[in-house]
Amino acid sequence: MPLAVLLVATTNPPDWGHTFWSSTWYDIEIPVELTANKQIFVMLRDEPLSYIIPFLPPDTRFVRIAGNLWLSPQTKLFKHVWQTIKSHEGPIYSLSLFEPTEKEIALLKKYGLMITQRNCIHFNSKLNPVIAACPLQRIPSEPK
Repeated sequence: MPLAVLLVATTNPPDWGHTFWSSTWYDIEIPVELTANKQIFVMLRDEPLSYIIPFLPPDTRFVRIAGNLWLSPQTKLFKHVWQTIKSHEGPIYSLSLFEPTEKEIALLKKYGLMITQRNCIHFNSKLNPVIAACPLQRIPSEPK
């Protein structure tokens, strides 16, 4: 019996990653700079970030240029993504968990994009402590 009392008194139950309660499960606040209408976000990795979509304006578009499906310039999907980016008239941002790597910057160039400045907009959620959205601009180029 003394052993059972000792165990109850000294045992900490496991938490298994539980978190505090909030108004939404993801507890995400989009920075005001990212709430403009007619934006497009170019997702740079295969990270699961689609949970962010409902928190952005309804006319925001998303394209993923890297992930588990490689986009070859000969495919219709690549051409569709290229045309979507090329014809977009609003703000363009990259979207990933970290600031773009040199490899991702080179990939953006294949789609006629470049980072305009290195001061990306950072925000977070319960799932990801750092989410980076970097302003992009078009550069004259053809699909590569």
